[in-house]
Amino acid sequence: MDADAEEGMDIEQWMGHIADLQAAHSSHVAGMVYGWGIQEQAGSTAHRREIAPGHPSILGKRKQAPWEDEAEVSRMERRHQLATMDLEAAAQRMTGRPDMRFQGVQDPAIQAIQQGESPVVAVMPTSGGKSMLFMVPAFTAPGGTTIVVVPLVALQADMTRRCQELSISCMPWESWRPPDTASIMLVTPESAVSPDFQTFLNRLRWTRRLDRIVINKYHMVLNDQQDFRPQMAQLGRLVQAHTQMVWLTATLPPSMEDKLCRRIKHDQAAVTIYRARTSRPNVAYRVWRPDMTGVGQGPYQWIKSKAVVVFIQDHIQQATRGKVIIYTNIIRQVTAMARVLGCEAYYSKQLDKARVLAQFMGASPVIAATSALGMGVDIPNIRSIIHIRTPRTLLDYAQESGRAGWDRQHSKAIIIQPVGWDAPAPWMEGVAPEDQEQVAEYMGVVEGVGCQRVVLDEYLDGVVDGYQRRHCQDADAREQACDGCNPNWEGPVEPARVGSSPVPGEAGSRERDSQRGPI
Repeated sequence: MDADAEEGMDIEQWMGHIADLQAAHSSHVAGMVYGWGIQEQAGSTAHRREIAPGHPSILGKRKQAPWEDEAEVSRMERRHQLATMDLEAAAQRMTGRPDMRFQGVQDPAIQAIQQGESPVVAVMPTSGGKSMLFMVPAFTAPGGTTIVVVPLVALQADMTRRCQELSISCMPWESWRPPDTASIMLVTPESAVSPDFQTFLNRLRWTRRLDRIVINKYHMVLNDQQDFRPQMAQLGRLVQAHTQMVWLTATLPPSMEDKLCRRIKHDQAAVTIYRARTSRPNVAYRVWRPDMTGVGQGPYQWIKSKAVVVFIQDHIQQATRGKVIIYTNIIRQVTAMARVLGCEAYYSKQLDKARVLAQFMGASPVIAATSALGMGVDIPNIRSIIHIRTPRTLLDYAQESGRAGWDRQHSKAIIIQPVGWDAPAPWMEGVAPEDQEQVAEYMGVVEGVGCQRVVLDEYLDGVVDGYQRRHCQDADAREQACDGCNPNWEGPVEPARVGSSPVPGEAGSRERDSQRGPI
């Protein structure tokens, strides 16, 4: 590149060119990867070493280059703007809701982000306003980039739409055309740990545009199944970007806090966890134990029995305009159930997962799936989650049953476990003994004895703000009772709303005219 071309660059182009050279490739290569329209010529690298920050050939203190000064000033201006802004007022402007307020741990968590604390770890319930923790800062202090790691490509379109509705620029990352100017950039876990994306992160760092990295639904880093998206366990490597890290989820058992801190490369003593109760008051928990006498315990025969099929079909009909997910533990059960019900099957090796998920998110009322669908399916009107036999772990069950009732209507989470079939199933092989014990404790609750919510809440929340679960409805009379607390329970056919309206920016916000409550 000649001097005239260099003089014609604006500051973004100039900083990007320097970053490309520091990443050990030419801007021509960057053009193919990033869509950057400049090309390096031989001999220019030596000149750049004189001004490139941190180059290994530089010894001692060097003079700051003009582009670095401008970039650093811009970064400090964003920090100052964010630190001094009334974020609640900014959120009111962003959403167009002058009556909204931050609720619960949403307030201290967003203050921690505002003050530059890192890492920020927040555990908040479904529809509890987690996405506001990164949307509001991006809206308040534009000019930088917030990276948001989301587990499913299908969620990127939904997140993009929600951001656009709030006038926040948001784009998915693509290796051949990364969005240099997006306020929020979405990336899957697989892409987030790829060499191309690491190079792009370096580019954002050199140009002082990287404001923070957000891991949405970070419980995925805790999954130890070797065949289940192993890149998720590597997301802790993103701490090497040396920027603010924000971790958001609705599922972090207190017993797994130490494991999380190890995965995200932080000392537990240095991590503040902002935790709210995650109990789902609108979801009724149930275990149905049909008598399968005379039916083999093979994985296929019993699920096609008349009693089981009629039970599932009844719940599909009760869902009216809602949806139903049927979870099984092995792929062949999924495909068998899909054939019986005449619905789509969703599993990790399905070649057309995007189409299957899109169809379910659209007109299809029911889907059969493995745990591959247990993460990040933000569909508001799922009325019933039905598990065929016990889940592998209570953490899996919390995630999968947590798909129900995002719109805060009455919903059901049901496990079908035939009478007398309590011996561990073959797919439980390899599951840690403590995980098996937790599932057994949950399944040990029988009608009129014990409480399934006590088992779930003790595992998922522990004691929060002095509250520890004793039984259903001990703190909210509107809460749906489980089998143990109400042995004669039958869920309503017509859904009825429980609690306040969903939070803006969450899945339930599709019905905007119903959003009048605080966030």
